[in-house]
Amino acid sequence: MQIARSTLDRQARQAGLGAMAGFDADDVLRQASVFDRAFAGGDRAGPLHGVPLVIKDNIHVAGLPNTAGTPSLGSFIPAFDASAVVRLRAAGALIVGKASMHELAMGWTGQNPHFGTARNPHDSDRMAGGSSGGTAAALAAGIALGGLGTDTNGSIRIPSAFCGVAGLRPTHGYLPTDGITPLAPSLDTVGPMARTVADLAVLYQVMADRMVPRLADAEGIRLGLVQDYFLTELSQETGLGFAAVCDRLKALGVQLLKLELPELADLVAGSVPAIIGHESYAALESYLAEVRPGMSIEALAGSVGNDLRGALRRPDTESQQAYRAALHRREKLRARLGAVFAEHGIDALFYPTTPMPAPLLQQGPLVSPAPGVTVDGTLLPTRTAFARNVSPASLAGLPSLTVPITGASGLPLGLQLDGWVGSDARLLAIGRAVEAAVTH
Repeated sequence: MQIARSTLDRQARQAGLGAMAGFDADDVLRQASVFDRAFAGGDRAGPLHGVPLVIKDNIHVAGLPNTAGTPSLGSFIPAFDASAVVRLRAAGALIVGKASMHELAMGWTGQNPHFGTARNPHDSDRMAGGSSGGTAAALAAGIALGGLGTDTNGSIRIPSAFCGVAGLRPTHGYLPTDGITPLAPSLDTVGPMARTVADLAVLYQVMADRMVPRLADAEGIRLGLVQDYFLTELSQETGLGFAAVCDRLKALGVQLLKLELPELADLVAGSVPAIIGHESYAALESYLAEVRPGMSIEALAGSVGNDLRGALRRPDTESQQAYRAALHRREKLRARLGAVFAEHGIDALFYPTTPMPAPLLQQGPLVSPAPGVTVDGTLLPTRTAFARNVSPASLAGLPSLTVPITGASGLPLGLQLDGWVGSDARLLAIGRAVEAAVTH
């Protein structure tokens, strides 16, 4: 009960961060009372007994509104938990509320014109990131110990990096996505977020029913550095921070292999937007038919913020052609990356999650396309600044983990590790080794 009350107290004290979309204090205390009685009787509910978790507001939690950050869904209250939440509850998790998000998961800033902005706990003038910014901010602020986000194209990893927490995009299809407001089914994932990789591994073990091994030491880990894609256009702080970590890892026996993938940019460019643009309309139309019968997707699209105007359009011939081309490039990307992993025997690709720390919040009305991001005096296109590094793993369906470090300015940075398909548990083990290297 003490944990529940202190969690609710922190939510109240940190309300200005905009991390939480909603919660039911009575239900939180009721859950805690059940756990206390079980514990007093010598019965632990599971490995997460009483651990406070927050759930992104596009993942169904029975009895709590599931707005997905958009006003048309503001009154929708699911009767059942999403499967991902069911698994956490079965392990004893204390669900303490829904976390705020970028509207319909269609953005990287975490700014929402309807329900407010998720601010960065390290500097409230900066973005928490999106679209799972509320979850990341809640963890960084100490409101909860872990949580769930969704990641279609960086929506777990970007806010985790900006807020200084750990986040995992699992191999696509490894965790169930039923009971989740969709964006693009062939890219959508649900994944855990936590304050450390060690905690993240516990959540993953519960959700995936797969053990995360412990590595005896870092020696023998092989990481690939793709210098001509992931390590360009970095801020000075990010570049220096990443270089320092690489030096530390090499001293521990980690092998860093310099790789060149000149075709990577062409395979990735435009592919994710084409897939989202094509799949989102049908996916949301089907979702509305299930959870909000009678509501049209046109009505939903008509109520979104200005930054999303025009984002939900019925696919036409041009978008269908772009979609088919993107699927072709995705197959080529998977084949190319598979060859790289096999040829060089690497455990993961390694690089900064984003080219820069959390940018300042956009001022004034949100617009689409959003203005670019200035990195060390250079204006980068929005997509480059936020999504360039996270997109290859999103497109290829790879497991992708971001590990937090602190930059020279005191702002968080993210170190990203992309493993091959199905290597999620091994990737988390490597992430723990990297975390230990940078924190000791």
